[in-house]
Amino acid sequence: MLLRVCLIFSMIALMNIVYAKVYKTVHEDGTVTYSDTPSAGAIEVEIKSTITTIPASPLKPPKTSLQNTIKKKSYQLSVLQPNDEQTIRSNSGDITIAAALEPKLAGLFTLSLSGTDYQSPTGMFALKNVDRGEHTYQIHFTDNTGKVIASTPPRKLYLHRTSLINRPN
Repeated sequence: MLLRVCLIFSMIALMNIVYAKVYKTVHEDGTVTYSDTPSAGAIEVEIKSTITTIPASPLKPPKTSLQNTIKKKSYQLSVLQPNDEQTIRSNSGDITIAAALEPKLAGLFTLSLSGTDYQSPTGMFALKNVDRGEHTYQIHFTDNTGKVIASTPPRKLYLHRTSLINRPN
């Protein structure tokens, strides 16, 4: 209610300003002066109509960037192989680790295996000559801007290789 009363009084006050007379004076040096009070040699200027503009409140543009699309979707990164705490027997030290992201997105998979990082665009990691023993690994997926979209929890695998000490001669 108070807002309406203030709005009405503001409009009445503005109406007086709109209907005020304007005078134009041209000086001897050619400069022009406009005023609301008449002076010697002043000519009344007829104002045809007043155009009132009210600045619009700033609109927030809709967010359509890749980052906002990523926030709306729930991405799930899963390890396809090996299983958590799986024992792998490979005398050559070869390990294959596979991961998948659902839904699919362009980016890069990064495997961190015992402190060493490996990267793959497909999620398949074929590692050669890995030392025997326990290894902790984790996979991260980053989009094309470098932002981490999803990660797996840390997992373990055990690699068994024939010891060179126990090798028959």
